[in-house]
Amino acid sequence: MDRDQQLKFCSVCKNRGYNKTRGIICGLTKELPSFTENCSSYKEDSLAVLRKKIDKAKEKNEEQEQVTIVRRGSYALYFVGILFIVSGFYEAFFIKNHQLTFGIINWLIAGMFIVFGYLVNFFPFISLLLGTLVYLSLNLITISIDTTNILTGVWLKVIITAYLFYALITSRNLPKKQKKNNSYILDQA
Repeated sequence: MDRDQQLKFCSVCKNRGYNKTRGIICGLTKELPSFTENCSSYKEDSLAVLRKKIDKAKEKNEEQEQVTIVRRGSYALYFVGILFIVSGFYEAFFIKNHQLTFGIINWLIAGMFIVFGYLVNFFPFISLLLGTLVYLSLNLITISIDTTNILTGVWLKVIITAYLFYALITSRNLPKKQKKNNSYILDQA
């Protein structure tokens, strides 16, 4: 039995102790645990077990909240993509002197946002970063072409930008699925 497996028992044992340099130790022997199958001195500390369960539930809840926020960022990217699809149909078929070229450009941009939205599931930070940068760049380009665009749909632009930034910041803090480092410092948990 390795140290991590022993700690599953020792961290919730009434006989546990702690040493600054070695981590969790046996409070009876003042040594690191040495049992291989079961510890004959093990006495479950129900309060420690409950605390551990509460901590795991809190951690899971926080992670789920972060995932929900990032998912909303992907929905914002999908929404922008849908707006460009609709805009493409409008520019290609319905406005006076319409041109199919402008519709196709909008549809390509829409496809890009939809792909970014999909990729958030696999690469949240990079996808949200690229999607946000493209969205802001396109807004700056349309404003530089016609300054009246700055007020067109300003509330929608602010809401979309806020969703994207909040999701982008949150995606940076998503827990990484990494191997646990087997150092004694982790024994504090």
